[in-house]
Amino acid sequence: MSVGQPSWGVGPHAREPSEPALLGLLSELSVALGSAVQPSVDAAIRHALERVCSVLRSDSAFLYVFGPDRTSFSVTHQHSQPGLGDSSAPIRDLPFEAYPAALRLVLDGQVIEVADVDAAPAHLGEVASAMSAFRVRGLLVVPVVDAGAIIGGLGLSWVKEGARTAPATLSVVRTVGQLVAGALARARAQAELSNIEHRIRSFIATTAEAISCYEATTPIEVTRPVDEQFERVLDSVLVECNAVYSSMRKTDRSALVGRPLRDLSLESLEVLRRLYRTFVESGYVSEGLELTQTTSEGTRRYVVANVRGVVEDGELRRIWTLMRDVTVQREAEERQRSLEAQLRQIQKLESIGLLAGGIAHDFNNLLLVTSSYATLARSAHVEGRPAELMEALARIEEASGRGAELTQQLLAFSRQQTIDKKPVDLEERVRSTLGLLARIVPASVALELRAGGVGLVSADPSQIDQIIVNLVVNAVDSIDDKGRILIETSEVTLEPRSDAPRGLEAEGRFALLEVTDDGRGMPPEVCERIFEPFFTTKGAAKGTGLGLSVVYGIAQQHGGQVRVRSTVGKGTTFSVYLPLGERVGTRASRPPPSRGAVSGGTETILLAEDNALVRALVTKLLERAGYRVLSARDGSEAKRIFDQHGADIALLVVDAVMPNESGNAVIEHVRRTQPRVPVIVSSGYSPGALDDLTEQQATHFVPKPYEVEQLLRAVRIALDERSS
Repeated sequence: MSVGQPSWGVGPHAREPSEPALLGLLSELSVALGSAVQPSVDAAIRHALERVCSVLRSDSAFLYVFGPDRTSFSVTHQHSQPGLGDSSAPIRDLPFEAYPAALRLVLDGQVIEVADVDAAPAHLGEVASAMSAFRVRGLLVVPVVDAGAIIGGLGLSWVKEGARTAPATLSVVRTVGQLVAGALARARAQAELSNIEHRIRSFIATTAEAISCYEATTPIEVTRPVDEQFERVLDSVLVECNAVYSSMRKTDRSALVGRPLRDLSLESLEVLRRLYRTFVESGYVSEGLELTQTTSEGTRRYVVANVRGVVEDGELRRIWTLMRDVTVQREAEERQRSLEAQLRQIQKLESIGLLAGGIAHDFNNLLLVTSSYATLARSAHVEGRPAELMEALARIEEASGRGAELTQQLLAFSRQQTIDKKPVDLEERVRSTLGLLARIVPASVALELRAGGVGLVSADPSQIDQIIVNLVVNAVDSIDDKGRILIETSEVTLEPRSDAPRGLEAEGRFALLEVTDDGRGMPPEVCERIFEPFFTTKGAAKGTGLGLSVVYGIAQQHGGQVRVRSTVGKGTTFSVYLPLGERVGTRASRPPPSRGAVSGGTETILLAEDNALVRALVTKLLERAGYRVLSARDGSEAKRIFDQHGADIALLVVDAVMPNESGNAVIEHVRRTQPRVPVIVSSGYSPGALDDLTEQQATHFVPKPYEVEQLLRAVRIALDERSS
C-alpha cells in the first residue's frame, strides 16, 4: 500500500447490526480500551478497529491524529477486512494541504457522512473526489476529542455499498472515538510519567547528595499526637536510596532497602524525637538541619539535611531526606579556627622578637644603673655621706620600678588567652604602649601621637596593644631611612552605605585609630591582598606575613573593621574602626603608691619561695616588721613545715611555680586542715596565667617585683581579713 493511495478492496455486506450487537461492542471496547496501558495501547486500538469493522460491516477503519502545529496529520492505526491488503503500517506526516476541506470539517467538530459517493452534496465535492480516487463508495468520519480539544478523526469506509449511517451506528462510532481518545491520553500520560520517573531516578543516582525515602507501613494520621506519630515513623521502612546514601552507611543498597528507620538511624531516639517535633511544627518540612552522627566505627560525621514529608488525605505517607556530608568542611573550619589562634600567638612572639634587641639594651642600662648606684651607696655609707647614700638608693629604686614596668608590659603583651573584653581608654592604651614602640622605631624615624579625644571601647587591652605594635612595625618596615610615623585617635560617626568601610555593617559612633607613615607606599594590587595570612612583600628574613592579618582578625572580633589607603612613593594609612562605648571623663592623674608607714605584727607566716635571694629578702622584710617567719625552699618542704606547725601558722605566702610541689599543691594541702588560713600568691607571671591559683577562696595576688610597702600592706590586709 502506498502512502498516498491506500487500497480499500471489496468486502462482504449484510444487514444493519442489531442493538444488542452494538451494545456488546461498546461493552467489549470499554473494557479493552479502558484498561489498556503502555505498551499494549496500540494493540488495543487495532483490536478496536477490527471489531468495529466486523460489527458495523465496514470494509476498513482508520484513526488519524493531527500534528502539534496542525499542518500535518498521520494515520496511526488502521484495519482492513481480509483480502483488502496490508494495513498495519502507519502513514506518517501527511501534509494538511492533501485534504484541506475534509480535515477542516473535522477540526471544526463536524461529522463527515457520505452514504453514496455518487450522491455526495456539493460542499463535500473534495471529499467525493478523494473517495473516488480510493475507490470508496461510502464514508463516515467523526472527530476524536481529548480534554475538549480535537486531536484527530476516526473513520469507516465501504467500497461496494454505501455507508450504513443510521443514528445508532453514528453514536457507536462517536463513543468508540472517545474511548480511543482516552486510551491515547493515558498512553501519553504514562509515557510522560515514565520519562519523569527516569529523570528522577537519574537524578537520584547521579547527585552528590545522599537521598533516601522512608515509607509508612501503617497509616500515620497527622491529627494524632506527635509522640504517637513518631513511634509509627520509626517503623517506616527504607524504600529508596542512592549509591551516596549506601556509601555513607558502608552497606550495599540491597541490605538497606526494606529495613525500618529505627534500625538505620545514626541519631539517638531522643535526638530523633526532638527533630521530629520540629519537623511537624514546620509543616512536615525541615531545611538545613545540622546533625552530628556517630558511625558504627565510632567516627564522627557532620551532616546537613533537608527533609520533606508527603502528606496525602491527612496521612503522612513517606519522608524524603537529602543529606550532604560536610565533615571535611567542618573539620577544615575547626582547623582554621585553631590555626588562627596559633597564628595570633606566633605573631605575638614575632613582635616580641623584634622588641628583644631594644629590651636587652634597656635591661643592660637598668642593670648598669642599679649596680653602679649600689657601689656608690656602699661608698657613701662607709664615708659617712648620708645625702649621697639616699640619692643612690632612690636611683636604684627608680631603676627597679622601670624594670618591673617593662616586665609587666611584656607579660601582658605575650600572654595567650581568649578575648577578654572590658572598657578600654584607647588613647591611654596608645600612650602606655609608646614605651614599647620606642624600642622598635629607630632614631631616624619620628614617632608622634595626635590624640583627638575618644570615648571608651569594649576591647581586650592586650589585643589593642597588639594592633598598635603590629601597625607601627609595618610602618617602620616601609620607611627606608628617615621618616615619620603618626598615630592619631579620633571619634567618627558613620552612616550606613556611605562612608563606612567595606565589611562594616553597623552604624553609629566609632573610635578611629590611624597609623600613617611617609614610606614607600603600596600599589593597588598589593593593598587588595595586604590582610591575607602569610602574604608579605618584605621577604622571609623580615617577616612571616601574619601581622596585618592578625590586626584584621582582632578588629573583626571586636565588631570593627580595618581600611588601608596607600600611594606609591607617598606612604600608607591604616584606619582601625572600633565601636564606641561610654565617653571617658576628665582623666585624673594616677596617684603614686602610698609611702605611709605600714603596721606590722607578731603572727607566724609560712613563706614558700624557691629563689634563695628572694626568700632571704622577704624573710628579712617580714621579720623586721615583727612577724615570725618559717621559710621553705620548695613545695614539699612547705608541706612538711605546715604539718609540724600548722596550728601556729596564720598566713601562707607562696610562690606560684616551684620545684617538687607547685604553689597550688601547697594551698590545697593547707586548706584540707586549715581552710580559713589566708594565702598570698606571689609570682612574676601575670594573674591570667595563674587562674587555678588566683581563683582559690580568700587568695591574694602580689606580682613580682613588688615594693616593700606593697608586700607588707598585702600581709596585713590578709591577716586582718582572717580575724574579722
